[in-house]
Amino acid sequence: MTEELEFQRQVETNFRWNFAVNTLDLSFYTFGFTLVSQATVLPLLVSQLTSSKLLIGLIPATYSLGYLLPQLLTANFTESLRRKLPFLTLVGGLVERTPFLWIGLTNTLLAPAKTLSPILGGWLATLVGYSPMFLVALVVSVLGGLLYSAWVHEPRHTPHLGGQAN
Repeated sequence: MTEELEFQRQVETNFRWNFAVNTLDLSFYTFGFTLVSQATVLPLLVSQLTSSKLLIGLIPATYSLGYLLPQLLTANFTESLRRKLPFLTLVGGLVERTPFLWIGLTNTLLAPAKTLSPILGGWLATLVGYSPMFLVALVVSVLGGLLYSAWVHEPRHTPHLGGQAN
């Protein structure tokens, strides 16, 4: 029982830090992942390099292979490690996330004319006007923030979606 109490004390002590760091990590990872979208950006890039429909069609399979194969290959090794966090930090931090950052930055810096967001945003701003677009962006941001603050609670204090608080 003492181990359980010590564990709970440690969770309580580090909860805010862990929550903030994991939220930032997920935010940056999602941002980088969208810069390298397998549905829009990568097919456009590959079509600039080759006209082969086969290579363009292999993009989703390559994504799945890159996501699932390392888990299969490293599961036994990771399970046998006494301390798993250093290995997971290395693999998850450097090997998994860094390529998305570099590909996204490269796409943005080397091919700004082919980046879809500025083109679409510029077209909408020209069509509707800049002031209404900024107003829409403000409203969406405020609504997103309100929804986030209403739905994301510390799990140890409040029930979430019908769950029970500890």
